[in-house]
Amino acid sequence: MQKIRIGKLDFQDIKDSLKNYLSQQTEFTDYNFEGSNMSQLLNILAYNAHYDALAANFLANEVFLDTATKRSSVISRAKELGYNSRSRRASSTQLNIKIANLINADTTSSVLLPKGTRFTTKVNDESFVFTTKEGVILDKQIELGAPIFVGTVTVYEGILTQNLSTYDGIDNTITIPNTDVDTTTIKVELYEDSQWVEWTQPQSFMSVTSTSKVYMIQEGFNGYEIYFGDGVLGKKPPANTPIRMTYIVTSGDTANGASVFSLTSELNGVNSNTIITLTPNSPTAGGLLEESVESVKLNAKNSYGTQNRAVVADDYADLAQQNFEQVKEVLAWDGSTTTPPRFGKVVLCVKPTSGAVLSSVNKKIISDFLIRKGVGNIKIDFIDPEYINIEVDTTLKYSVSDLQLSPYELEYVVKDAITNYAGDSINKFRGVFRYSNLVSLIDSADYSISSNETIVTLNKEVRPNLYAPNNFVFTYSNQILKGTFKSTKFNDGILANKLFLMDVNGKIHSYYSINGKNVIYHANVGTINYITGDVVLNNILMSNVDDMKFKLSVKPATLDIYSSQNIILTLVQSNIKVKAIKDTIQ
Repeated sequence: MQKIRIGKLDFQDIKDSLKNYLSQQTEFTDYNFEGSNMSQLLNILAYNAHYDALAANFLANEVFLDTATKRSSVISRAKELGYNSRSRRASSTQLNIKIANLINADTTSSVLLPKGTRFTTKVNDESFVFTTKEGVILDKQIELGAPIFVGTVTVYEGILTQNLSTYDGIDNTITIPNTDVDTTTIKVELYEDSQWVEWTQPQSFMSVTSTSKVYMIQEGFNGYEIYFGDGVLGKKPPANTPIRMTYIVTSGDTANGASVFSLTSELNGVNSNTIITLTPNSPTAGGLLEESVESVKLNAKNSYGTQNRAVVADDYADLAQQNFEQVKEVLAWDGSTTTPPRFGKVVLCVKPTSGAVLSSVNKKIISDFLIRKGVGNIKIDFIDPEYINIEVDTTLKYSVSDLQLSPYELEYVVKDAITNYAGDSINKFRGVFRYSNLVSLIDSADYSISSNETIVTLNKEVRPNLYAPNNFVFTYSNQILKGTFKSTKFNDGILANKLFLMDVNGKIHSYYSINGKNVIYHANVGTINYITGDVVLNNILMSNVDDMKFKLSVKPATLDIYSSQNIILTLVQSNIKVKAIKDTIQ
């Protein structure tokens, strides 16, 4: 007796198999299957079997990364391999801004370019909006005897968008309602203790603890989602916590290549006579559409394949962080991007768990370990971190009627609050000092504080070689105010007077004081770049210094201070000065 053939799953093959099977049954001998209602029943059975076969085939295909075709299936499989797909990327550039003929320019010290300021441009006759992510202050300068305001701002193609949501404590994911978001521009804030607190994405899960205020991002079925820790790997927010998400919604790659911009947002003091000059450093670039399904398939497998192996620079940093307790923080980058280039090398900068720099012995141990994990003939180079000290000098005013502490105790409370802020935000790679956050923190440190006046300076401490010429090359890695560079005092063993260094128009001279006037002792002993913060000092002869370390101080040109690459900003209690005085305005 013939059996039903199940190897062929096309409709006609299934119907023929059913018909042949029934024709062998005694009940249907000499039955006309094509000329009766049985033909319709066979059609229904064949269609049903065909649909089931197709559904099973499609379902099986979507289970595996190689055969999946739906984007949601590919993304889901990639996440199992630890790979997150790339979102759209906004085209961007840096705009150099100059504003002339501003109303009340003589009495205005600076111009604020607020967050969300919009500019327009055209590419291939299509208009695009570019937006600022952060506020920027334009500094006042004099040009041809008239005041102008200048500055540089990074602009991104798209609209700065904000969404409010609530963490309910049950569903750990929150979907971003805009599918065209550039996830690199997302800023997530949670409302905690009556203020908005920024949470960040972790650079590496090796340093994430149960109290780390971090969030993760992934592509979900309905767009991109953010999610938080579970109280073990990352802090879990309390239920009903308000959440604020700010990000750029972009069109992707279509805005690349723009070079002519115009300001569309309104600014205070601008009228028809105001001249606004916008000069991009380079045409807009970097805009991308979201990662394709084919790219996700390829990159997910390659990413998974680098486990416990060092292929790219970040792999070296992760392995060093994971395997050596003496490594507190580490950055790694391709040596070909340094100046001068170090081809065939990966450069590591390590902040050790103790001390300022990693010992040569530990460098050798780490280097030998990473070379064994590396791919190809890649060598390891180390760059020691450079430390730039932040000094905070604050005078706070307190209300006598509200003060429950002594003024000395109030000063201690404020100093302790500043120290805690530094530990969370500054004393690390990529640390950022935000002036507005600091002054708000000081005001909220005690109910009696009515206001504060806070001055911030940067200093670099170096150890000179006594009785020998000294050459110093370093950077503050931030824009510097002209005329604010000054050193601590020293002797050169020749002149009896104490000497010190100051800058004039980018040149650094050594001076001594006599009868209350500063006199140049040696001219052009160094240079300072006010834009980059780079400092070069040559042949500084010293026989002694006032302090154990030679201190070189400046005032930053912007209120927010950033660290870059191997620069670490530090703020310690010894560099914090707090003075409490009575508020006479009651």
